[in-house]
Amino acid sequence: MGRSLSGDVEGYLERSARGVFILLIGKVLSTGFSALAVILIARLIGSRAYGHVSMAMIPVSIAILFSDPGVSAGLTRHIAYYTAARKRGDVPPLLKAGLGLNLLLSLLLAFLVYFLSSPISSLFHEPAIEALIRLASLYIIVNTLLSTSQAIFTGFERMELYTLTSVVYSILRCIFSILLILIGLGALGAVAGNVLATAVSALLALLLIVPYLRFPSNSSLDISAATSLLLSYGSPLFVSNLLTVGLNQLYSFLLASNVEAYIMGNYQAAVNFSALLGLLTVPITTALFPLFSKLDGGMLREAFQVSVKYTAFLLIPATLLLVAVSREIVWIVYGGSYSLASRYLALYLLNFLFIGLGGLSVANLLNGQGETKVVLHMRLLNLLLGLPLAFILIPRFGAIGLIATLIVSPRLGLFYGLYWIWRNYGFTVDFSSSGKIYLSAGIALLVVWPLLLSLHLSPWLSLLLGASLYILIYLFLTVLLRLLDERDLRNLRRMVEALGPLSTLFNPLLSLLETLLERLTPG
Repeated sequence: MGRSLSGDVEGYLERSARGVFILLIGKVLSTGFSALAVILIARLIGSRAYGHVSMAMIPVSIAILFSDPGVSAGLTRHIAYYTAARKRGDVPPLLKAGLGLNLLLSLLLAFLVYFLSSPISSLFHEPAIEALIRLASLYIIVNTLLSTSQAIFTGFERMELYTLTSVVYSILRCIFSILLILIGLGALGAVAGNVLATAVSALLALLLIVPYLRFPSNSSLDISAATSLLLSYGSPLFVSNLLTVGLNQLYSFLLASNVEAYIMGNYQAAVNFSALLGLLTVPITTALFPLFSKLDGGMLREAFQVSVKYTAFLLIPATLLLVAVSREIVWIVYGGSYSLASRYLALYLLNFLFIGLGGLSVANLLNGQGETKVVLHMRLLNLLLGLPLAFILIPRFGAIGLIATLIVSPRLGLFYGLYWIWRNYGFTVDFSSSGKIYLSAGIALLVVWPLLLSLHLSPWLSLLLGASLYILIYLFLTVLLRLLDERDLRNLRRMVEALGPLSTLFNPLLSLLETLLERLTPG
């Protein structure tokens, strides 16, 4: 049964919802243009050439991991601290040290990737990607400058500048890549467009930083001391990031070494759809961290359980709906040349089903409470399980083996985190609510998916019918199973209202829920 939230928790959740909305605006704009670019590129060059692009970016992405040893995180933290403490004179040395160190590392790594392009292409059994890797090595430099600059904007709380550079990059990537492909450059044009768009955006970002370099420098910090300060703060975060993002890059490297280019292209096309759910998960996780930093005791338990319940209520059915219409949506977006992508997509989406067990909330709660060592232990457990699984499954089963590794390996850490929270805080997920969400979403999937397979409708009609029917069945079942009541709907209404204009997307669904609740509730 639902319950009214305490006043303090309700206020915190409303403010977090506002934060989600602010973050979502920039995310929607940049992701929208990036998605358009990815879709057009994939359709224009075909699955094999798109696989070549994906393969070429793997060593580049690995190099990018090492181009920033936690310096960006250090810049964000110390710029915010010195600005709040009215010590702006300490900022210019930090900017020079951070930008200089990351630029130096990115230059060294770009040269390394450039000279290793031939053996890497041989390892992937695709000689055609050697030229792509050499061109993409420039991306290491310009991307590092752009991401470092955006960390600086965050430290100064100039999120509009962060959003501006992100949106400019996404628009330019779409324009440059498509134009270069259309003039006949194919995969090379896709890579060149990405590099050129990032370079222009990085230049814009650096120009916007120039005024901050002109602050009166009356600091005792020299470049050496500033560098040491940044590294001492950022190095632990760099190691933690390496255990997560680095592990995923290793998985991709193993896949590229064991499958043909068209399989790599189909897999990457499927993974691109995770951005649809990322539009919701990234802002939610970003807002949960400061929320859990403010609470303790009973309020922490209440906030944790309702955060799991309400995010699961939204994201689990969204995940299974995408599974049900995976065949149709892949055909609509990519056309018929990506025949394997719908199967990969349906399996890959299973990663998001663990949201109902705290998949978005556990690490945020622990980080918010300062228990970063526990989060590190969770990631080490993921590494210990993921590495042997990857080396066993990926060479044998290819993309299916990689997806299985991604589904299984993070769960050991998640269960450890849930156990640690239960032992030390005395609470865990509301499994009754999560169970009802899984049951409702699962039944809706079992009705809609076989129906769509049997009707043989056009992709567009099948998508519209499947989505409409799925949502109706899911909402009907959640009311029938008493997952939500009037108090839950009031809580959701107040949280949705805090989203401003975005609330218009959710209000019809809430109104439908209220109608069903009135009709199906006895008395």
